[in-house]
Amino acid sequence: MTEVANNSSSLRERHGKTYQDLYSRCFLVTSAPAKFCWAGEYSHHIGAPIIVQNLPLRVYVGLEQTRPPGKIEVSDVMYVPSQDRFISQMNPVHRKKLAQFVAELSVQHNGTSAFPGLRIHSLSEVSPANGLAPVNIS
Repeated sequence: MTEVANNSSSLRERHGKTYQDLYSRCFLVTSAPAKFCWAGEYSHHIGAPIIVQNLPLRVYVGLEQTRPPGKIEVSDVMYVPSQDRFISQMNPVHRKKLAQFVAELSVQHNGTSAFPGLRIHSLSEVSPANGLAPVNIS
């Protein structure tokens, strides 16, 4: 069986249309590296040292302006190595709750629900159920 490289570069090369769709739809796209915590994943909360390594994978988030105003939508895709493709993995209930949470924050921040409608796109190169939990450090 041939081994397939799964890092940001190889995924962009093999699945260019997925990335092109994200960048062509969104007026703003940002990304961050996936991280692996070797030690201290809980101790850093109290200021203790942590040993972390960046992985050659990224998580992207993009914002697309939509209509109607004041509505927030969430779209997600995650890479699944066993299928060598990106598919939606978010539970519809969680997607709806996240959209409501962001809409409520926007109302609190802006003082009105008359902000532009947004679709939040997430693209994760980190596959589900692989044992890599998010590490909330810079």
